[in-house]
Parts: sequence; C-alpha cells; structure tokens
Amino acid sequence: MLTVTCLVLADPGGCILATRRPLEKALGGLWEFPGGKVEAGESPGEALRREIREELILEVGVLEVLTPVEHRYDFGNIRLLPFLARCSERPAIHLVEHTDARWLAPEDFGSLEWAPADVPILGEIGRLLRGV
Repeated sequence: MLTVTCLVLADPGGCILATRRPLEKALGGLWEFPGGKVEAGESPGEALRREIREELILEVGVLEVLTPVEHRYDFGNIRLLPFLARCSERPAIHLVEHTDARWLAPEDFGSLEWAPADVPILGEIGRLLRGV
C-alpha cells in the first residue's frame, strides 16, 4: 500500500484550496487536495511540507491531522493522510504540477469531479469548517 499525504488549506472565510491533476497523469483532470508520496525516512508531515514546496512553492504553518483514507484504485491501493492548515490570508499559489486551482466554499465542493480518495475528506472538512 502506497502512503501519500494531502493538504486541506483553508482560508479565513472557510474556503479550501482544490487543485486539478494534469491530464497525462493517473486520475488526470480530476480535482484533489495537493500532496504526494511519503518517502523513506520522512514523517508524513515532512513529506507533506516537501510536496507543497515542490508543487505550489508554498510553506505551510501548523498542521492538524485529519482522518486517514484507504482507497483501492486500478493502479494500486493508497493510504491517504490528510492534514488541515489554516491561513490568515490566501497565499500566492504557483502551480508547478497542477493545471488549475480554485478556492471553494463547502457548499461548492460538489461542483468539481474529485479523485475518489479525496471525497471522504470533503465531508470531514465541511463539518470542521462549519463547526459541526
């Protein structure tokens, strides 16, 4: 099973950052929370910070651990370790890997076609951001 991390970045208004996968990659064109593989010797938090620096040219602050998701894709099984970070203002996003990025309010989560492993995170983060 492949262990990967992802970042749920929330702005002060409760919107979250969604990024779109490149068409030529696995799950091409689907939306996801940015992140990537945990390499040997890295903690999940270290891996996430490295991936976000590489993919978005962005440093993140305090990370809150969310509920892990296990998902079976055609290409293999993954264990997705999501982290929530809250920013005091929307940062500049530089798309190195992804083809698009959007800030979404919880009521708009369903407007995009998400990578299946990310879908359970949407429910959890919607509840967290609404304070339920």
